[in-house]
Amino acid sequence: MNISTTRPTFSLSSGLRPVRMLLAALLILAIAIGWRAWQTMYNPSAMDIPKVVQPTAADLVTRFQQRLAANPDDEIAYAQLGLALLQQVREDGDASHYARAGEAFAESLQRDSQQIDALVGQGVLALALHDFAGALEWGTQAQAVNPWRAETVGILVDGNVELGRYAAAVAAAQQMVNLRPGLESYSRVSYMRELHGDVDGAIEAMQLAVDAGVPGTESRLWTQVQLGHLYFNRGDLETAQAVYLAALAQRSDYIHAQAGLARIQAARGEYDTAIA
Repeated sequence: MNISTTRPTFSLSSGLRPVRMLLAALLILAIAIGWRAWQTMYNPSAMDIPKVVQPTAADLVTRFQQRLAANPDDEIAYAQLGLALLQQVREDGDASHYARAGEAFAESLQRDSQQIDALVGQGVLALALHDFAGALEWGTQAQAVNPWRAETVGILVDGNVELGRYAAAVAAAQQMVNLRPGLESYSRVSYMRELHGDVDGAIEAMQLAVDAGVPGTESRLWTQVQLGHLYFNRGDLETAQAVYLAALAQRSDYIHAQAGLARIQAARGEYDTAIA
């Protein structure tokens, strides 16, 4: 699959492997909550990037709840609350936040049926709940409201991938990159390349995604871990370890990077260390 990393052009090839769950879908949340990204190429040995203190999803939930207490008809605050709750699922693994997020989006759309963050949030929620057809409906609605917003196209990429509509997914991914080359679009380029068996190309795109991110933000850390997984799956345990350690240098308790290191230790037969 030949993809340029500057507004890449996709071409379908044969031999697609089975689709795993597209966890990168929740990267959409980083944009809507206000965490921005993107610059140059990742260097796994660069461990001295200054740490950035970022609010957790729980912090944002509290912030928007307080805002709603002061103004119960704030449709924007409802949408942002829902997005923060979705992000919180990824941070603490508590799936009960999904229902609360859906309620927040519904409250927002009840007040403004075209509230774009709520429409995006509903699409992401549908993806998380494996309602891929529903996700496409929400993504289409969101795109109709704002065709220039890349996150809306990201929902279409993910929904089409999960439904096996690869040509539509590739076209949407190309559109997303054209709209805004960034963490969210390049991570999808990486995933599409991986689906086509182009692991080296997938690593290249995911490196761009990582290095464009703001150090210390959860979205960048998550993408870093995905990069580590790509190296791990290629059998390059040394580089995978360096990538996981780079993430942990930014947040020492980041569980996904810790899990990545445990996989490496298990692969090396260091079972006691991996379990610990």
